[in-house]
Amino acid sequence: MDKVQLSVVVCTFNRVNLLETCIKSLVSQTLAQQIYEVIIVDNNSTDDTKLVSQSFCDQYPNVRMVTEFHQGLSHARNRGWLEAKGEYIAYIDDDAKAFPDWCEQIVSFTQRQPSIKVFGGPYYPFTLKLPPDWFPPEYGKFEICYEEREIDVKYEWICGSNMTYHRSIFNNGISFDVNLGMKGSALAYGEETHLMLVLANSGHTIYYVPSIKVYHLIASYKMALCWLLKSEYNCGKCSNKIFSLEHSVWDYLLILLRSFVSSFRLYIRYRREPFRRRVYYSFRNFFYTVGGIADKLFSK
Repeated sequence: MDKVQLSVVVCTFNRVNLLETCIKSLVSQTLAQQIYEVIIVDNNSTDDTKLVSQSFCDQYPNVRMVTEFHQGLSHARNRGWLEAKGEYIAYIDDDAKAFPDWCEQIVSFTQRQPSIKVFGGPYYPFTLKLPPDWFPPEYGKFEICYEEREIDVKYEWICGSNMTYHRSIFNNGISFDVNLGMKGSALAYGEETHLMLVLANSGHTIYYVPSIKVYHLIASYKMALCWLLKSEYNCGKCSNKIFSLEHSVWDYLLILLRSFVSSFRLYIRYRREPFRRRVYYSFRNFFYTVGGIADKLFSK
């Protein structure tokens, strides 16, 4: 079978060492190489990304590289589906590693459920150094359930590092919102969540498939309380951009007060936890709330 069924898109910016690990996991898949391709989208990297990517392109006929000059993960992801030759387009982050049968499981699902155009699976953490004792043990793991089923996008979502789309979705004029997501090293989220909401509101069924698995890195810089709370703050900002709830200034102050009181109660409840883990568990929702309110009140 020489027709490309699956295009795997890896968007990257200045993380050449992590990218190399990711691509190695993709070129050693159990699926026959003529059935899938790997597209590396370099988003203006200034390290050795091009050199390392080209070395994979020279070794593997199903690997190719393109450069997206518009800065931002959404721009890079949109460039990925524009370049793709496959009927299905899968996305994996450059700091992730695919399970050996990841591509095979994706193709298998498309054969079992050809009517499903959007789906994804779990990710599990890996680290390059041992996390500190206080670090939340569940952090970096994403699972919804143990069964293959439709998700409710009001409460559930598919993660950006393990998601697949039928190319007809993009042919209908839908794409990743370039106003959302990472831009260079600027921390931001939400472009894949926004796309899921658009698709769900358009009548698409979105599936969670537990057999489609990847590993996702918990980088050493994330093993700090300040980074975890900053991440929650930025999640709140991005959530406001997606859902854009409207309240008066007094309502926002009341929401903020309630969130703080709730956090203080949690702080008392988690008194047996290590201090930094206790602070994170107690105040993460407060920082999320502050981020959303800050975006609503102060963003232009």
